[in-house]
Amino acid sequence: MTAVPDSAVEHRESGKHEALHHDVKIVHSSSTFLNDYAAMVTENYTMTQPWTLATDIVTELTQVKIAQMINRIYIPLCVSVGVVGNFLCFVTLIFSNLRRTATCIYMAAIAVLDSIILVLALCIMLRSELGDTRLYLGSDWACGAHYFLFYFSIHFDVLLLLAMTFDRYVVVRFPFKAQRLSTPRSAFVAIVGTGLFSLALNLQILFTRRLQPSGDDFTSLKCWYPDPDVEHFMMKIYTWIDAAIYSFVPFCTLFVVNLLIIAQLQKSREFTQQFVHRGQMQYGNNSHRVETDNSMYTIDSDVNTWDSPDFGKERTAKPPGGTSFSSIPSPSSAATTTTMSKVLNPTSAATTNVTAMLLLVTFTFLLLTSPIVIILLFPALLLASQHPTEKATAQLAHAVVDNLMYTNHAVNFLLYCISGRRFRLECKRLVVRFFNCSLKG
Repeated sequence: MTAVPDSAVEHRESGKHEALHHDVKIVHSSSTFLNDYAAMVTENYTMTQPWTLATDIVTELTQVKIAQMINRIYIPLCVSVGVVGNFLCFVTLIFSNLRRTATCIYMAAIAVLDSIILVLALCIMLRSELGDTRLYLGSDWACGAHYFLFYFSIHFDVLLLLAMTFDRYVVVRFPFKAQRLSTPRSAFVAIVGTGLFSLALNLQILFTRRLQPSGDDFTSLKCWYPDPDVEHFMMKIYTWIDAAIYSFVPFCTLFVVNLLIIAQLQKSREFTQQFVHRGQMQYGNNSHRVETDNSMYTIDSDVNTWDSPDFGKERTAKPPGGTSFSSIPSPSSAATTTTMSKVLNPTSAATTNVTAMLLLVTFTFLLLTSPIVIILLFPALLLASQHPTEKATAQLAHAVVDNLMYTNHAVNFLLYCISGRRFRLECKRLVVRFFNCSLKG
């Protein structure tokens, strides 16, 4: 038997390694910021495990193919459903009476941004299939504009979700001041402010991302940073800013604020029930005095509003919305409880409904984006994998968590329909009107 020279063996094994490494590289992460973060985390790691086991090769190729299949099938489906749903959301929220509320203005803006993010996600998937050169038509500006719009949209979107959540907390915490603090005008101001912040944060991407040669053969192009200093800033500093704005800060803030909203709703409900109960008892004992002059009322009670420092003291205040106690039914009326509840919190029913819808949306955001948060917080779980099998598993895991993130931008219409009765009615009314006009036309 003729011995094979060591150099020949090394060359043959090196060829296998390069071919398999190329197979792993063909799957791109759908999440741009996650892909950049992966590059930053793994740049100090080297492949130390030899590619010797055939089972590793088969497992790796199988996982890569599954990741490809998930992206090729799920992303177009998610984008199609999401864009249609977001369009219906926008039409329902803008072309109905819902547009008079600040929360619905936020929701309409988020629907537009969600659609942009989904379309850009489809472009990212096509980039992995077509390559950067064909997708961007060889244009540096198309390359920079794509990434700028992607980062701008995801940051703008999540900041609006934060603004909407804080607005809802203000409504729940200060119900008597809600009509003054939470208005469409305040929503427009918040939208413009967060939009300008996102623009300033990401505008540099438009001018720094360019098409440049990729690989040793220089036959392909990639959309990257040609300036080493800019690349260092984007990989070492901006990546953490991006992760903080899209993941860390919203995740923690939304979780805490939503818990405060739930606690405040419970506190408000208990206070109203206690107030009405004691008021009815005092009416029955003729010990509850109500003085009316169509502008002021006085209630002797040891219960007061939850945000008042004068707990247990006599309180004189103006009825909200011009309500006069002369219009309240007698204690024997069955409507007394309902009427007094409305006096205590004139927007209680609408507030509870809209708040429930917002809570569902924000908790869905937390659920669907938490896997990315975990990966960003603990990169060694996936991004720093050194064994070929682990790298292939990381590719598959990225496909799953990335598509979970995109699902968050596609399901808001469904969440609004599930939790918002008024939204369902308005959407149905607009759809019926559209079909009636189509039939008449």
